[in-house]
Amino acid sequence: MLLLSIGSLRFYELDRVFDIAADLGFDGVEVIVDDRWDTTDPLYLRRLAERYRMPIPSLHSPFSFVDTVWGNDPVVRMENSIRLAAEIGAELVVLHLPFFAERRYIRWVDEEIPRIQERTAVKLAVENMPHACKILGPLGVPMHTGIIYDVDRRGWRNRLLRPLSKSCFVGNTWEYLRRFRYLVLDTTHLATGGGNPIEEFERMKQKLALIHVSNFNGKEHQPLAEGRIDFAQFLRHVARSGYAGHITLELMPDHFPDRGEATARRILAADLALCRECLSGST
Repeated sequence: MLLLSIGSLRFYELDRVFDIAADLGFDGVEVIVDDRWDTTDPLYLRRLAERYRMPIPSLHSPFSFVDTVWGNDPVVRMENSIRLAAEIGAELVVLHLPFFAERRYIRWVDEEIPRIQERTAVKLAVENMPHACKILGPLGVPMHTGIIYDVDRRGWRNRLLRPLSKSCFVGNTWEYLRRFRYLVLDTTHLATGGGNPIEEFERMKQKLALIHVSNFNGKEHQPLAEGRIDFAQFLRHVARSGYAGHITLELMPDHFPDRGEATARRILAADLALCRECLSGST
């Protein structure tokens, strides 16, 4: 299924997002839990899904830097996300890796995700994170290693920043991620460190429950045609592989030329058309 992340239209209320997703022809919606009560209300979410015939196969747990009605304790927020996913019938919940300073959450990810997965039918899918060191923590300015990767692949700057990038998110390596039963591949996060999406897809595909697609051009979550990733090549490879999981278009609307609905529809429609064309096997 091709899903639209509500983050791609985060300036709009949920009803409008579901309406646009349905009208453009997406197969479903990925809901990100944020500071709005509506994103945590199972009755309302089910009502929207029924009204617009837009299922919610994926629920994205709150970002670390976003306030929510559940408070700011990352363990509480993840546990509530898992319960909410089960209540609305979502197949999976997307979980972020912890920041280096979140000691309690680090232990929870290490110890509790495998235990909880044994007790729930909801897939607890752990997402690869950006390769960036934020000096001031979650609210700091990111230093993307991918910005310099192409021009200085073997240079001293890349060798210096790569170790720093891994200190921001604990476990942001394949060696660590492979311990989990289900994974999410985020293409823009991968590109911040200069990773090859086809190579990483091949490495992760046996565990992949979801792919977040967006491009990277020095800024994250760009439309698919605006960055260094060749999405026609990547999506055709995914289609040939027989991948049966979901794909979510997850853009950052702050980068859109304006906040008008016509602009948003044009950008989303173009990316959806590219996905449909490439995943259908068309050349």
